[in-house]
Amino acid sequence: MKYLFVLAILVFGMLYANGDLPPVTRDPSNQRLIYYHDYIKEHPPSELHVSKIYADRIDSSPNDVLVIVEERLYNSLSAVLDVYKDDLQDEGFKVTIITADGGTPEALKQVIINNDPAYVFMVGNLPIAWYEMDEFFDGKSDYTNFPIDLFYMDLNGTWADTDTNGMYDNHSGALEADISFGRISADKMTLPWEGNEQPTESEILINWFNKVHNYRKLPPRYDFESLVWIDDDWQYWGNEWSNDVGKAYKTRTTVYDTSQTTKTDYVSRIRASSNNKYEHLLFCCHSGPNGHAITYRGAYQWLYNRELKDIVPQIAFYNLFCCSIARYTESNYMAGWYAMQKTYGLLSIGSTKTGAMLEFNDFYTPLGEGKTFGESFKIWAIENMESGAGSQHESQSWFYGMTIIGDPTLKIAEHQNDFTDRMISSKVPFRFTLSVNPNPVRTEAVFKFNIRKPGLTEVNVYNILGKLVHRETINTRNSGLQNRIFKTGNMNPGRYQVLIKLDGEVLGSKGFIVLK
Repeated sequence: MKYLFVLAILVFGMLYANGDLPPVTRDPSNQRLIYYHDYIKEHPPSELHVSKIYADRIDSSPNDVLVIVEERLYNSLSAVLDVYKDDLQDEGFKVTIITADGGTPEALKQVIINNDPAYVFMVGNLPIAWYEMDEFFDGKSDYTNFPIDLFYMDLNGTWADTDTNGMYDNHSGALEADISFGRISADKMTLPWEGNEQPTESEILINWFNKVHNYRKLPPRYDFESLVWIDDDWQYWGNEWSNDVGKAYKTRTTVYDTSQTTKTDYVSRIRASSNNKYEHLLFCCHSGPNGHAITYRGAYQWLYNRELKDIVPQIAFYNLFCCSIARYTESNYMAGWYAMQKTYGLLSIGSTKTGAMLEFNDFYTPLGEGKTFGESFKIWAIENMESGAGSQHESQSWFYGMTIIGDPTLKIAEHQNDFTDRMISSKVPFRFTLSVNPNPVRTEAVFKFNIRKPGLTEVNVYNILGKLVHRETINTRNSGLQNRIFKTGNMNPGRYQVLIKLDGEVLGSKGFIVLK
C-alpha cells in the first residue's frame, strides 16, 4: 500500500498547489469548520449522570451490546428503542441500555469499561474525544484536530494530552481497537428532509430506527448489489477495489472510466427515480463535510448536502472514501444525511478528517463472511489504523478519524436475520400493536403504537363511563412505530381506555389504570 500512499501525496500536492481544493481537513464550500475550541465552548466539561434503563446481560459474551442514549432524547425514543432491543435479542444479543447526561469522554469511557461490552452504540449528542496531530499528505505536515472514535474503541491503550490543552496528542501501549462502535445523532441536521419537509431531531431519529427495524424484519427493499464509483484520481485502482468489495457483494456495478465519472452519472445511479436499489456503495471522491468535488475534464463539479433531499439516494450502506465526510460535529454533514434521510439509508462509514479506508479487503472479507459492520470495521481497524498506509505516522494520518455513523450490529442482507424468509415473503400483513407504559400510571405514561401509513392520527382516552377525557390529533408524517407522552394531570383514579384512529379508522384500543 506504500506505493498508493506515495501517489496520493503527489495527487494531493498537485491539487493543493493549484488552489482548486482546500488544504487538509477543510470544507470545500469554504465554510469554517468546528474545531476543538469551538466545540468545548458549547460543551464545557461537566459531571456525568448515568441511569440504567434496561439490562438482560447475566455474564459477558461476544454479543453484548451497550446502547448509550442522550438522556434528553430517551422519552421521545423509548418506543423505537424497545423495538430495537427486541430485534437485537431476536438475533442473540444481550442488551444493556443506559442514558447519559453531560460528562467527559473519559468518564463515559469508564462506564463502557465497567460494562465490558462487545459493541457500543451511542445515540444523541454525547461526549466527544478530540485528537490533534500533524497530518502528512501533500509532502509536508499540516496541523489539525478532529473527533476520534478510536478513543472509545480502544479500552486498554494509553491516551495522553502532553500539552494539557484538552486534546489527545499521543496514543501508546495497547493500540488496537477492542470493541465495535457506532454512533447516530441528529442535533445538527437542519436541512429539509425531502422537498421542503422540515423534520425535528426526534423525528429524524425515530424514522431512522424504524428503517433499521424494517431492514431487519421486512422483505428486502434493496437489490443485493453494490455500486463501486471511483473518481479520476483513483481510477487506477478501480478493478482492485471493486474486487475487494466483491468479497461481500458478488454482483456490482463498477464505474471508474474518467470520461464517465461525472456528477450527472453519479446522481443518476444513486437517485431513487433510477430504481437501481443498490444495497451498498463505495464512493471515492474528493470531499468535505458538506459536499463532493467530482473531477471532470480538469475541473470540479460540486455536489452539496442540500442537493440530497431532491436526489433521494436509494442506498442502504455507504463506504465513503471522501475526506472529512463523517465529521459529525458539522451541521448537515453528508455521511449523516446519507444514513438519516427519510426514505432510504442506514449506515455510513467515513472519516472526521482527511483520509478514508484503504486496504478494503480487510473490511469486506469478514463482512462477506457474515460478520456485522461493527465487527468487520474493528477487524479492519486492528489491521490498519497503525500500519495500513506504511509508517505509523502515515497510517494515523489516513485512518485516525474513521468511524461508523449508524448501527454497528447490522449485517449485509445476505447474512441478516431471517433473510431467506424475508426474500420469500412478498407481503407482510400489517399488525397493529399498542402498549401503555407504565401501567398502572401515576403522573405520566407513554402510548406506543404502530401505523401502516402516514396520516391524521387520533389518540383518544375514555373513562370507565365511556366519556372522552382526552384527545390529541397529530398529522403523522411517517409510518411505523409512534409514541405519545400522556400526562394524567387532574384525572381521577380509575380505569381508562386509550383508542387510536388513523384517518378516522379505528386501529385498536388498550385499557390502563390511573393511580394517585
